[in-house]
Amino acid sequence: MPPPTLLICGYGPGISHALALRFGRAGHALRLVARQPQKLAEAVAELARHGVQAQAIPCDLADRAALQAMLARLRQTDRI
Repeated sequence: MPPPTLLICGYGPGISHALALRFGRAGHALRLVARQPQKLAEAVAELARHGVQAQAIPCDLADRAALQAMLARLRQTDRI
């Protein structure tokens, strides 16, 4: 069975980062969601330096259609 997925929405450098480190080290699949692709890419690289793998998902959560499309894609591949 694949690992559970943690979807962190509105990812940023504070508490979201701490959650990503903790759950990533515990074996969860991480999906980081925020509007800015470059900042997400930097976050994924930073987590990788700590041995944690994550996937960046650029999405404007205020855009209902984009949010629904992103969740539909994740439901096909992840246990969320």
